[in-house]
Amino acid sequence: MSISKVMSTCVMECTEDTPLEQVYERLRKCEHGIAVVVDSKAHRVPIAVVTERSICEQLILRGRNPRTMTAGDVMDSRIRTVRETDELDRIAPEERDSLAAIIVTNERRQVCGIVPKNQIPVIQTAVAATQSPGLIFVNTNVRRSPAAREIPAFGWIQ
Repeated sequence: MSISKVMSTCVMECTEDTPLEQVYERLRKCEHGIAVVVDSKAHRVPIAVVTERSICEQLILRGRNPRTMTAGDVMDSRIRTVRETDELDRIAPEERDSLAAIIVTNERRQVCGIVPKNQIPVIQTAVAATQSPGLIFVNTNVRRSPAAREIPAFGWIQ
């Protein structure tokens, strides 16, 4: 599956020195609630993301004042950048769990789309990769080890 089929083109960008109030106002207008932090407005190379969760972690857990904070104070750098022509299968399932978002870039490394964490299709690609119909079989036959009864020296009493 191509990244361009699942990405959102509604991208809100900010720099590290953007005041947190402005970032939060823009987050509320965006459909996925993620702001991409770029290195500069001229280059637009993504370096992190800001979410409501990352804002709350800094404000509530650390007790910081939101009036003095910027996007750089609350940004989450757990992102992965991919090209808009890449396939989604190139991202390992275990890597997907640790990401905040997948940032889609063009040939000049500028932001052109985003795939939020909750929209990363994990199950479909895992089933397709194993060529399995998606059925799960559980072994209900329980076997006990004979060693558990034969070696009382280790404190195994049955």
